[in-house]
Amino acid sequence: LDLYNSGSGGTLAISNVTAMSGETYEPVQTSLQNGELVYIDRTYTFTNVPDYLEGAAYIKTANNDKNSVGDQFLSFEVNQDVTVYVGHDVRISEIPLWLQDFIDTGDEIVTSDTTFRLFAKDFAAGTISLGGNEGGLTRSMYTVIVVFRASGGSCTDNDGDGYGVGNITLCTYPEIDCNDNDAAINPGASELCDGVDNNCDGSVD
Repeated sequence: LDLYNSGSGGTLAISNVTAMSGETYEPVQTSLQNGELVYIDRTYTFTNVPDYLEGAAYIKTANNDKNSVGDQFLSFEVNQDVTVYVGHDVRISEIPLWLQDFIDTGDEIVTSDTTFRLFAKDFAAGTISLGGNEGGLTRSMYTVIVVFRASGGSCTDNDGDGYGVGNITLCTYPEIDCNDNDAAINPGASELCDGVDNNCDGSVD
């Protein structure tokens, strides 16, 4: 099954989704939103999806695999460079070793069952492998969100004002800087009557 998500650089295809458990995971096209099913084997739904992930492609995993272990458990193929977000149950105190290579975004995605911490990592086109959930039988299986990466996987703060440009979701920068070459101009600045959009809200003075 191939599912697609359009981006400025082309069309994203997710294919050959394989879980070591033998469960038939389901890629879902551009449908991540509140009310959508999280798993193939439960009726839990998403109840609070971060704005920047709404409409993204995601993979319905199986909650029966919540006790899965190891560094090689789930694999799938993508034909474009992507950012993969893994939502891991906040009730699991220690994240798996393989997930420690991901960046903790500081964001969460909430379902009717539990809350998941969002971890992100950039991948080039090709085969992507993820490990097991390692959550025991009383926790929930992770969820996987795949986002087309139209512009590189890095972010920068050229003027050092704490706001940056680039793939902000993988950085600690709270918002996009509309002028990353002037530290006095950023979303946290005060608007001045000087003919310049100081606070990056799209309006001058």
